[in-house]
Amino acid sequence: MAAALIPREEGRMETDLLDRLASDPALPLDRDDLDGLLDDPSAFVGNASAQVSAVVERVAEVVVARPQAAAYDPERIL
Repeated sequence: MAAALIPREEGRMETDLLDRLASDPALPLDRDDLDGLLDDPSAFVGNASAQVSAVVERVAEVVVARPQAAAYDPERIL
């Protein structure tokens, strides 16, 4: 919990959370193991890539079906 408060209380984004976890005897991982788990940020986006692809595909279908609507350029509201 203390590591999670650092960004809020001190305005820093860096914390010592991974060091704390690596030194916890209840967690059988060292710092290198933890760093390895976090090396690829794209692993944390879940199904977002597939969801974006599905939306792009659906929009493309609408554009093909209604090209004049896709070309619509609205006037400014404000």
